[in-house]
This record gives sequence, structure tokens and C-alpha cells, in this order.
Amino acid sequence: MKTKTAQHLLLLEPEQKKEWKRRASLAGMTLNKYIRSCVEKRKITVQQTVNLKLIIQLSRIGNNLNQQTKAIHTALKSGETPDNWNENLQAVEETMSLLRQIQAELMGLRDIDRENYKG
Repeated sequence: MKTKTAQHLLLLEPEQKKEWKRRASLAGMTLNKYIRSCVEKRKITVQQTVNLKLIIQLSRIGNNLNQQTKAIHTALKSGETPDNWNENLQAVEETMSLLRQIQAELMGLRDIDRENYKG
């Protein structure tokens, strides 16, 4: 990596500097690196802070849904036909799909939206 020796003074309003520092911190960057990345239009990703309790609760909900699905399948195999079993099974499977999407989003990364930045 080349040594950076040239300087350029950049004047900011205090509130603007505070906001840029916050965004740099979210991206795990220094303010200088963040500004260079913005100027050079590099992609900046921010790690989301994930609430561990929320992830655990979502996993528990998923376990409950899996148990309901298993109970429906077990009842069908034994010859029972629970009321609205097909609709219930479909609802459980759709809910599981949404739950997986939420979990993936919580565990993923998102980009800083420069277009919506007002500053």
C-alpha cells in the first residue's frame, strides 16, 4: 500500500462531521477512509447490530412451527384428517418461509444508502 503524504483540508459543520463519524463507525472505518470511499464511490457495507434475544426467540418460533408441521403430517399418516389441515399446513409453511427471510436479513449485511443521505 502506498504511503499517503498529500493533505487536503476539508471544512465541515460540526453536525456534519459528527454524522460522518457515526457512519464511518458503523462501517468499521476511520473518518478519512470513509470519506475516501465515498468520494471514490466504493461500496460501503455496514454490519447490522443484531439483537441476540430476537434471534433466539425467532429460532424458538421456528421450532414451534416445525412441531406443528410434524403433528399435521403424523395425523395424516395415521389416517386422521384434522379440520382445515391443508390450509393450516400451508400457513405454517408460509410463516416458516417468512421467518427464514427475517433471520437471513438479521444476520446479513446492508449497504449505506448514499442517495437518501441528507447532508
